[in-house]
Amino acid sequence: MTPRVFTMPSSEYRPATAATIPMEGRVIRLSLDYEIEDWCRALRCSEWRLREAVHAVGPGTTAVRSWLHGRSVRGALSY
Repeated sequence: MTPRVFTMPSSEYRPATAATIPMEGRVIRLSLDYEIEDWCRALRCSEWRLREAVHAVGPGTTAVRSWLHGRSVRGALSY
């Protein structure tokens, strides 16, 4: 018996947007190219700016989003 391969039809694929990625409690992993692209699209920033933000405040999405938008990250969790 041959193994079954399940694939998602291309019509069902939707790229990430700010509305589709829940930000709170997530971690940005810069080691995965597809996640970098999704986070850049969702946060509306360049890869360089995303890397700068993660380096400055850590991988927590709340802190990164605050840093990118120029808000104080004093109370935000960085991880």
